[in-house]
Amino acid sequence: MGFSIGYDIIAELALWHHRHLDGPPGGVFILPPFPPAPFPAPPPALFERLREYDVRRWMEVRPTPDSEKLLAQKNLQFRPSSKGGIVVAKQGFTYGPGEDRITLVLKLIEPAFLTYTDFDLTTADNPATTSVNEDSLPSMQGQVFFLSNFSLPVGSGLLGSAPGLPHLRTAQLVPLRTRVVRLQQTVPGTASQVRVFAQNSAVVTPVKTFDMPAVTDQTQYELDCRSLPEGYYRFEGANVATTRYYLGLENMASPFAIIELLLNKITNPTRYDIRLAKLPN
Repeated sequence: MGFSIGYDIIAELALWHHRHLDGPPGGVFILPPFPPAPFPAPPPALFERLREYDVRRWMEVRPTPDSEKLLAQKNLQFRPSSKGGIVVAKQGFTYGPGEDRITLVLKLIEPAFLTYTDFDLTTADNPATTSVNEDSLPSMQGQVFFLSNFSLPVGSGLLGSAPGLPHLRTAQLVPLRTRVVRLQQTVPGTASQVRVFAQNSAVVTPVKTFDMPAVTDQTQYELDCRSLPEGYYRFEGANVATTRYYLGLENMASPFAIIELLLNKITNPTRYDIRLAKLPN
């Protein structure tokens, strides 16, 4: 007698680009679920656009190597989808205490994406603005969009959002560095301690501490952080400015965005939405 193992979706990543989803008819796209009656039903053209919508035409979404190992350890799977991707688990999956996190990397496969996406919200949240802000096409050199569910309520919600600013924007760009870090000294040639903290963590103690010696005429500290897992870190010390870097992804060329999903913030199922504004034609 055969048997089958059931799987549940515990988390979904959904990217909604208004260039592909806005009307006519229907006007500006509203994230599902759509409001029930007595509100007007969405026009059939919108459902047709949703059926044809597939982010895989312009974006690749996949876990980092570290996250692939974590998924295997937890008997989880990540599966790409037309909206972004889903994380599935065997039925009955529960997650205990801890701060394990799944990190997804988004990589552009359509170069024109940057020419029709508005990252400074010049039009989407300011309808009176009709001119295109040329600065809305960010330089991605040494930077990456970084979004996390760390500060969101459990089981919620809209990544990269702030009151009145619901779309992905340049404020979410963070510096991307390798795990050999150089920090400028405030007073050159001075001995100092540098502490490294996990930025998105309830743990308040450093994950690594460096006691740096005084070296005449030295203007930077070089910190070997290769023992740390990839992630978003904060550097503090008496002789350096407080600095935040995303460290890692050394073998991944030109990532566009990093999505960090802490498992202890997920309730089955949680959909994490990223809205992308469009530039006017």
